Amino acid sequence: MADAFLSYSHIDNQPFGPKELRWVEAFHNHIRTRLQMKLGARQLDIWYDARLTGNEPFSPDIQAALDRSKLLVAVVSNGYLKSDWCPRELHRFAGRTDRQGLIFNVLKEPVQREELPAPLRGMNGYEFYRRDGDRTRPLWQSTEDYWDRIEDIAEDFTRKLQAVAPAPKGHVFLPDLSWDAADARDELKRELEALRYACHREPHASAQLAVFIVGPERAALPDGALPKLVWIAPGASGTHVERLKAEAGKGYELLTGLKAELKNHVLSRLEPKPAAASKPPGRLYLIAQTQVEIDAARVVLPGVAIDVPLFAGTPEEIREEHKACLQECE
Repeated sequence: MADAFLSYSHIDNQPFGPKELRWVEAFHNHIRTRLQMKLGARQLDIWYDARLTGNEPFSPDIQAALDRSKLLVAVVSNGYLKSDWCPRELHRFAGRTDRQGLIFNVLKEPVQREELPAPLRGMNGYEFYRRDGDRTRPLWQSTEDYWDRIEDIAEDFTRKLQAVAPAPKGHVFLPDLSWDAADARDELKRELEALRYACHREPHASAQLAVFIVGPERAALPDGALPKLVWIAPGASGTHVERLKAEAGKGYELLTGLKAELKNHVLSRLEPKPAAASKPPGRLYLIAQTQVEIDAARVVLPGVAIDVPLFAGTPEEIREEHKACLQECE
């Protein structure tokens, strides 16, 4: 799921001013970076259509991005209000009842409240413009006011994003053991967080599993009662690696394969497949001629219900019994 969808008119992203800057592109980069700092996350998905023209249709890609986004940021301007597509994006997002209060109104220039689309009319906006007498000018990153507004929206955005974040599926103790294993640890952390597992550098009361990634640099494994999974990075060697290999099975499970195998193994520990339901013994219709054959089948197939043909009775009775056994057998 995307964290947010940035809805804007392409006319507001045209190069402008002495440095030919693109306002929306700069805003997107600045708000994303500030949110990453506040949330402590390397990856933050604020989706926006980076194509340079506004002539593309309301494509399936845009619809899919809208539907999977938690929040919507509307960069409102006269161009936004006159756009064919921007109000459609806004109404599609606002049409879901679980998204009330999850829209951010970024005013790039002043507009009359009655001109705003219905989902924006009842909310205050973040004014990214300044009044200069009878004129107004958009705020640029060279002004202190611009960065104050970025801070305001980042603060509110963080609260909203944390409020709508789904509860994690589980918790993993994933410490930093050594600098040379940091890349592999961070990659696993991103993959697990994408699957809604919370990863912790310090022991956590709700952790289900401890995963230790060991590189060439010597590292001591933290103590604890959690189930432990130790992965030795390819190429790692030294006395600490030999000791880990020699003591495998004594309180931890050891892996030495590729990183992809590590992720799959971690998930298999976090999401164990339920044991297949035991199937009750089957029912067998054994067409045999002698009691010896029937007894032999019962020895070979213990627990299996064995039916045999009816040998005594009228032809009608034998035929009906035969039909019944055929229907009941497996």
